[in-house]
Amino acid sequence: DNRRGRFYLFICSVPSTGIRYCQLFPVKSQEAWGDFHERAYRFFEGVFPVAVYDNDSVLVKEILGSERKQTNFSLALEEHYKISCHFCNPAAGNEKGAVENGVGYCRRNYLPGCPQFETWTEVNKFLEARCRKDIHEGKHYKTGQPLKEIFSKITDKTENLYPPYQWRRSLEVLVSPGQMVQVDKHGYSVPERYAGHHVRVEVRIFTVDIYNDLEKIAHHQRQFEKGVDSFQIDHYLDQLQRKPGALWDCAPVQRHDFEPVFTDIYNNLKERYPKKNEANRKFIAVITLHREYGLDKLVEAVQKALDLGVAEPEAIESILRGLIAERPNRTEMAKETLPDIDVTTWKSDSQQ
Repeated sequence: DNRRGRFYLFICSVPSTGIRYCQLFPVKSQEAWGDFHERAYRFFEGVFPVAVYDNDSVLVKEILGSERKQTNFSLALEEHYKISCHFCNPAAGNEKGAVENGVGYCRRNYLPGCPQFETWTEVNKFLEARCRKDIHEGKHYKTGQPLKEIFSKITDKTENLYPPYQWRRSLEVLVSPGQMVQVDKHGYSVPERYAGHHVRVEVRIFTVDIYNDLEKIAHHQRQFEKGVDSFQIDHYLDQLQRKPGALWDCAPVQRHDFEPVFTDIYNNLKERYPKKNEANRKFIAVITLHREYGLDKLVEAVQKALDLGVAEPEAIESILRGLIAERPNRTEMAKETLPDIDVTTWKSDSQQ
């Protein structure tokens, strides 16, 4: 669909070189700034020891003459990347000309008119590819020197990169009676048992994770469109089992995009059970099976049930068990075919 909104173009420009890097984000919060730093430093293959910024409120808490009172976040940037943050004087266009020119250049050349993209990943891959193409093919606007030669000299002067880091905000939030937590004017659902409890919310640029102590209880794609909340139907199945008559009237179900086979199985159940509550109850039992067997297997089992002309949740669960029996556990297969290995000698260097 053709939706418009307010987006933020982040630019990292190296003065006097004609080399720039840009990304587009739906917000300009601290997690967006942090994510942009990660992307920019990897684009330039290293960290610039000094960074000059405009006086954005995410970075500067207060301007006191020539002094800046930095936010905790910009101090965290300095600490994490071992950089020195400098800030332009207010209304001094000459101090931030490289970035201002870069903004205009990227908007005119990379995003003219109203380009359309399906995802944020798509638009930012496109922007990075355009930046790389300019460096590979372009020349300095004054000297005519190939930009790729200038770029190689820049990367030679950067400091070593640190391991990748996911910037996030951590919030303590009270879950509403309707099982929702509010983050930046958007609601995100959690299971019923956490209503009225305080939970910890980890807000990243494109995701929202919700924890009860150390247990992750919900994962959502972050919402940006005004008035849109994020519901997960699984969080409401227990209540719907108690009140099946409310099935098609609750917002999580109305906003859920069901696989076509689920619509077919519900219509089948309606024909078998004219009483709405009975058909609803059995349909809820069917979709609840995903908790144990997973959505992909459930979709396959429901399709087999439709082909066989059955619709009962007990029959569908029987089909699911048959599907699992047809596919031996990979671990068990490995035990039968591989020699014994002392797994205590292996260590993982991966980090989440």
